[in-house]
Amino acid sequence: MKTTNLRKLGNSQGVILDKSVLELTDSTSPDTVFKITIHNNSITLTPLSAKEIHDKAMDSAKKVSKTQRNVLDNLAR
Repeated sequence: MKTTNLRKLGNSQGVILDKSVLELTDSTSPDTVFKITIHNNSITLTPLSAKEIHDKAMDSAKKVSKTQRNVLDNLAR
């Protein structure tokens, strides 16, 4: 079992994950996006696939398109 400490990062706190830990999840890219789940005082990080990231981006774009329709129409003029 590996352990690590929380570290101050600006106004937040973070955990630095060793490359060896990330390699175990095939998540060595600096662009890896993780889903965060919290259950029974435990934090789980799960790397998202490229498709999951794309789907989330498309969902966000659809929400912005719906909620900001007037602004987008004005910008298109």
